Amino acid sequence: MKKKELRRLPVDIALPQRVLLENGTMFAAFENLEDLEVFWLANRFPFACESAESAEGQAVFLRPGEWVFGPSKAAVVKTAMRWDEWGIRCEYQNYGNDEFIDGWLADLTIDRSKRIANGTWTEGDELKYTRRSSKQFPGCWRLTNLPNGFDAEDWLTNDFNVEGTLDDPRTPIGQVVTALQEATFDDWGEHNSQVLSFYDQYGVDRCIDYLREEAALGYAYP
Repeated sequence: MKKKELRRLPVDIALPQRVLLENGTMFAAFENLEDLEVFWLANRFPFACESAESAEGQAVFLRPGEWVFGPSKAAVVKTAMRWDEWGIRCEYQNYGNDEFIDGWLADLTIDRSKRIANGTWTEGDELKYTRRSSKQFPGCWRLTNLPNGFDAEDWLTNDFNVEGTLDDPRTPIGQVVTALQEATFDDWGEHNSQVLSFYDQYGVDRCIDYLREEAALGYAYP
């Protein structure tokens, strides 16, 4: 993937340390595991994310040891990615031709048949399939002005097309943005993003438990 030529990255846009921001999020950088443990004991936010990148790599959103905590999935994504400061936007992309749509629907039908056969197709999946196969909305909302060469086509997996929101051009833009931010949290969290790791409270607890095990083996954090 060809990367854009940029002067800076979102990680270079400074966030205030341990200050509650307007959207209820808080950025914190931890020098060691004990610092993280003490903070988490006093500030159990519902959601959080941390850098998933190694110290040797080029950080995009957060550096190792940096976290963002917040009251909602969307708020955490917005702050960690400097969504507004960077200028990430949403636009509706029309697929443009019936041939493309027909091919996409053919793939969707094949997937439906396979999942029905192995018993993983749900009633919700069928409702989505019926809506999509109607060709009511021949397009979808997508992100633009993504940093570091990220491709809007690869930002989310197909499983995270938020039904009734990302395919309907009439959806209010604020609702689209929130849906895409929430989908980013869920999608990247489920598919083990190499850039950011996303957690609920239980996930943070498990992460800290893992870091304790690593510390017992002699590995320092971050």
